[in-house]
Amino acid sequence: MFPHIPTAAIHYDLQKTGSVEQTCDNILRDGTLPMPPAPRPITPPAASSSPSTAAAGSSSGTSHSVNGNLVQRFKLHEAVEKDLVPEEPSKVWGDNAEKRQEVFKSRKEFMVLQARK
Repeated sequence: MFPHIPTAAIHYDLQKTGSVEQTCDNILRDGTLPMPPAPRPITPPAASSSPSTAAAGSSSGTSHSVNGNLVQRFKLHEAVEKDLVPEEPSKVWGDNAEKRQEVFKSRKEFMVLQARK
């Protein structure tokens, strides 16, 4: 409807007003919309903390990327080495929480190994 207005400005005004009609009225009244403010750079909290806190913060970010490998996360090294894909677990709702958790874990392991195939 207003090809000369940048999409970012329209989104910004819609967020402020919450109304399509009000945003259209603003464009028609002013001929344009203000651009959104530039995003502030995000400074990590570790930059302003003590060195021990900074080390702890960086190690927590690293541990997430280390655990990114699903074979390591689910401890499926043996199955991968033997090129083994187990039979699909049953799709049954367990009687108790432990049984459901066990079935859920086995289904996740099955899907990881199946995806590797």
